[in-house]
Amino acid sequence: MPSVLIVDDDPNICFLERMVLKSVDGRFTVAGEASSGEDAIRRWRDVRPDVIVLDDQLPGMRGLDVARLILAEQPGQIIILFSAEHDTVTVVAALALGVRACLPKTELGRLAAQLLDVSP
Repeated sequence: MPSVLIVDDDPNICFLERMVLKSVDGRFTVAGEASSGEDAIRRWRDVRPDVIVLDDQLPGMRGLDVARLILAEQPGQIIILFSAEHDTVTVVAALALGVRACLPKTELGRLAAQLLDVSP
């Protein structure tokens, strides 16, 4: 069962993401949560999840910077950028880094399908 690290500084969004994960018939487990960029990197190193659902607007460090550091250390890591800021520049930069998918938070309902598409 693929594991997911949820990275978002809004506890309400984390709750909604957990509910989305539960809605796909137990096909995913939550490996952990992080609320800042630095915490995300620490938690990632601790739990080594299959997938990271990553917000871009985090305290301390931008999500794209988190993705850059993680992908430099583990190029095959699956990352979905799930952010309120979903402009073309951010999406192009994310995909150029190796982020597998970008999804705006307004499309929470598509998160489960996106996870199923990219998960191992």
